[in-house]
Amino acid sequence: MKHIIKGIIYLNLVKILKGIKTVVIILNGRNKMEELTLDSMIKVVQQPEHSKQKLIAYQKKYEIDTVKLVGLLKEGIPLPISEQELRDWQFQWDMFLATDGEILELLEEDGFDTPLLLTA
Repeated sequence: MKHIIKGIIYLNLVKILKGIKTVVIILNGRNKMEELTLDSMIKVVQQPEHSKQKLIAYQKKYEIDTVKLVGLLKEGIPLPISEQELRDWQFQWDMFLATDGEILELLEEDGFDTPLLLTA
């Protein structure tokens, strides 16, 4: 739930900041002035397509579908996935579901034939 809230806050912040052309002048370590715009600090993505593509990439890398991964995590089974990637995988899953992503698209995309585990 924490990841979904962070994602929704992020999406709302992007809506607020979109179009604002604020320029920030900073001094880098060499006393050289640099100009930063909000465009260079914020990446706007289309959901659920963005999270879908990231989920598919993780599925291909680890040869396991996301739905099965969620089931294994709920069972407490340790997985050979870095903590950082596992956190991102879970975040992308939360964003995918929160933005009405179609679970079957993940399974069709990779051709996994793992039975769909329905989790609440």
